[in-house]
Amino acid sequence: MNTACLNTVQDMLRSVWPDTDLRPMGITAAGNFFHKDTTSHYYAVNNSEVTEEVRKQLGAAANERGAQIEFAVDYRGLQCFVLTDSLSGLRCCVRIGPNAAERCEPAAELLRHTFGSNLGARGVLFVLFALLQQNRILDDSGTNPRLLPGEAAAVMLLSVLNSYDATDVPDAGRLLMDFFLTFGFISYFNPVSISVVHNGMRHTVPKKHANAQLSVVDPSDGDTNLTPSLDRVSNLQAVFSYCYSALNQYAQVSGDQRRAQSALSSIIGGEPYWGRVFRFYEQKVEPYCSVVESKRNSLVKSMYSN
Repeated sequence: MNTACLNTVQDMLRSVWPDTDLRPMGITAAGNFFHKDTTSHYYAVNNSEVTEEVRKQLGAAANERGAQIEFAVDYRGLQCFVLTDSLSGLRCCVRIGPNAAERCEPAAELLRHTFGSNLGARGVLFVLFALLQQNRILDDSGTNPRLLPGEAAAVMLLSVLNSYDATDVPDAGRLLMDFFLTFGFISYFNPVSISVVHNGMRHTVPKKHANAQLSVVDPSDGDTNLTPSLDRVSNLQAVFSYCYSALNQYAQVSGDQRRAQSALSSIIGGEPYWGRVFRFYEQKVEPYCSVVESKRNSLVKSMYSN
């Protein structure tokens, strides 16, 4: 999130709570790159109860700064607001209230530490984020309970990452394939009977939230489900199953066969989606840089053939 937009949110909050501060959470804490198509996520520390008067004050502060604000409740049941900066077009969701820090901080620190120190896993998270967003599966704002929150996707990836032996360090390609294999097939993960926990899938955990289609246990609180109202889990598994099959098929293409698609573009819909790829390439984000570099010759040929 750019500095100007972050300062707008910070100033707005401090007009109501002078000692408050913002800290990243969810996929933002994991290191997601920010642009107009994504929502960044924060929680506020040193703030109090969110009353109707507080909402009015925050709304007035947002209007004074030319920003749009919408109040909502997130997947943890926390009060939050989604603010869109009028100048940059960037969007953020901020959790507020006296319990926000306690409910969000442990998971945020876990994601920040894990993905901040593992660039390969972070690259895979970028790919998953693009996939889920492209297929309209992702709850980008954090306020649509029927979709998959980015934080839950990060915890699911972390669960796969923590399933390897300590001496087994997978590369990004293997981690991605194992993610799709794990969550794309009911024989490996049955959402009816198993919960996803961040510390790994080597020993399955019986489902802790019987009334939910998918149970992703909150690292901050073992009793909380990060996907309490997610529906169409079978569709989610079908997408992951397709991705696994598409990558398997791509890996079997002979080296001398011309193919305009990359593995990455196969993942995010089955057709080239170079607009998104190039945007991340220009921002020097992996694995997009490597994908473009490896496909430079075929891209040039494709441009001239058109």
